Amino acid sequence: MGYGPRESSSSSWRSLLDSCLGATRAAGDEIRASLEPGQQAPFVTDKDRLSSPVATGSDLHAFTYAELRAATGGFPSRNIIGEGGFGAVYRGSLEDGVRPGLVAQAVAVKRGLANDYVEELLKEAMFVAQLQHRHPSLVKMIGYCYHGNQRLLVYEFMGHGSLDNYLSKPIRSVLPWSTRLSIVLATAKGLASVHGEEKPLVCSQFNASNILLDSNNDVKISLSDLRLNTRSLDGTEDTTRVGRSMRGCAPEYIMLGHLTVKSVVYSFGVVMLEILITGKTSFDLTRPAKKRHSVDYARPCLKDPRRLARIMDRALKGVYPVAATQKVALLAYKCLRANPKRRPDMSAVLEALDHVTAIADVEETPMIL
Repeated sequence: MGYGPRESSSSSWRSLLDSCLGATRAAGDEIRASLEPGQQAPFVTDKDRLSSPVATGSDLHAFTYAELRAATGGFPSRNIIGEGGFGAVYRGSLEDGVRPGLVAQAVAVKRGLANDYVEELLKEAMFVAQLQHRHPSLVKMIGYCYHGNQRLLVYEFMGHGSLDNYLSKPIRSVLPWSTRLSIVLATAKGLASVHGEEKPLVCSQFNASNILLDSNNDVKISLSDLRLNTRSLDGTEDTTRVGRSMRGCAPEYIMLGHLTVKSVVYSFGVVMLEILITGKTSFDLTRPAKKRHSVDYARPCLKDPRRLARIMDRALKGVYPVAATQKVALLAYKCLRANPKRRPDMSAVLEALDHVTAIADVEETPMIL
């Protein structure tokens, strides 16, 4: 998907803020005018405009820069809980009553680098404003700040961080296999929900870092790199912007830049492989050359029970439901097919995982030696 003209980013941002405070039809016209030919307006239509926070089910708060600076303690490096192409994400704390109806709470503040990827920040904010009331599985956006060339977005804080933490830390907590399955199932429900939109939404670089956990290990999906599918001339759905990180990305996205809902199914297959099978990140330069890409060496094992047992996460110490794990492995195998047309839809993946859960609930979990 292309970007709007660079010089229109500031006015587009102001249009977003205006719309959240009750913009007129002219605000929508301004946003549409900033788009490139053929690009679809991300949230404003004649039928369903973001005329007010109440109308859209959104209650975004407009914070001042001083308020967010105070909330994060001045944006010190010790408060950084994540970094990406947009900039750093800081842990912060909002005081009770800083805005009417807003209670004291921990927050995550995404601080955009001056003028870098500003259009993507705008697009992300627009998506969230429209979608979060329909999709509770998405990480909730609380508010935003426009300050000079600074762009800040405020999200709910997820106490246990991303699922990636359980893969990347040298010394990590070991999640039981049943907990892992619950997390993967909840993620599938969230993805199936956004894929079910009239205009499906896809995350261009979906991986374990997009799966966030609260203090109870309840799941929400991060909106990073979320974008609309557009429809090409032959009727297939795709976007054509290759992202910055290729971890877990489908081959058609890496080689051709084609992104569809089936690309996300592939990425979800990688997540299943990482979380439910190997317990390792899908790409690691510190591993031997033949095992740096786990999909390459692990996928052939997913259909063979004996070979599957050899690649299972050793941290589980053999304690996992065998039949349910084999079902998961076969499902991951299908999701990781090179031909996107042969991959299942996310709804079918969800149905299969529901079946796996039923099997795991009644199956004993013997020690596999």
